[in-house]
Amino acid sequence: MRAYILIQDERPQDFIELLPKINQLGSLMKMHSDPLRKFRNNIFHLRDNHGELERFLNGQHNRLEWAEELQTVLCEFFSEYRTYCQVHYIIEGRKDEFII
Repeated sequence: MRAYILIQDERPQDFIELLPKINQLGSLMKMHSDPLRKFRNNIFHLRDNHGELERFLNGQHNRLEWAEELQTVLCEFFSEYRTYCQVHYIIEGRKDEFII
């Protein structure tokens, strides 16, 4: 996952604490990566037949539960990332970027 490398190599040292969350996201995304790719393609390249969409959502793999868990982990990651950014802005004196 490119985000892992970005956090590891291009962000302040404190951001490394986010790496376990990125690993969790990567694992969740890999669970259904091929069906997710097909689902995405069917959403952004509209088809006349919606069978693939229905199969993705109604399949035996509990994908709605998986999608909810993925959404939750994404929200947690971006919330934590935002907090790290705000702290970094304060420490670096970047007042214009700090959101009160």
